Amino acid sequence: MLRRRWLPEKSFPSYAYLPGRQPHPVRDPAGHSYNSEAMPLAAEASLDSDIFLWGLDLFNHGYYWEAHEAWEGLWQVADRGAPLRTLFKG
Repeated sequence: MLRRRWLPEKSFPSYAYLPGRQPHPVRDPAGHSYNSEAMPLAAEASLDSDIFLWGLDLFNHGYYWEAHEAWEGLWQVADRGAPLRTLFKG
């Protein structure tokens, strides 16, 4: 089953990170995101943001660790105790 892509112009990483099975994406020189720029911190927690939609694409296609990382900035700016904060926690 093909899943809808929210940001089809963005390429997926070369692998979905599973601890102990592949190089750590950002700490290992062989990682798929080594030396890449970090996701920008979101100005506000929003389900309409490209950051959220990118995380949704990642999650829906099996990149769970990468989705968690994409949503980290949204989680940081979401109000404590808000339902969105729980969602962004992943």
